Amino acid sequence: MYPLKIRDVTLGEGRPKICIPVMGKDKEEILRQARIAAAAPSDLIEFRADAFAQILEKGQISPVWESLRLILGDKPLLFT
Repeated sequence: MYPLKIRDVTLGEGRPKICIPVMGKDKEEILRQARIAAAAPSDLIEFRADAFAQILEKGQISPVWESLRLILGDKPLLFT
């Protein structure tokens, strides 16, 4: 296994990393959770898109992703 560097976090070496999941059925809930997660001590955030009701609708995920990126700043963001 090779280490994977995402921004300032290296997965696969050093101490175990703390990841906070963010999931919600709509954009407002997702962004509310992201604000809470951004303030919490963690190494990275996971956006669990499987709960997002509009995930399959064209043009719906990009605005959410862009807003998440703004809220989280440089904190690594996983999309699952």
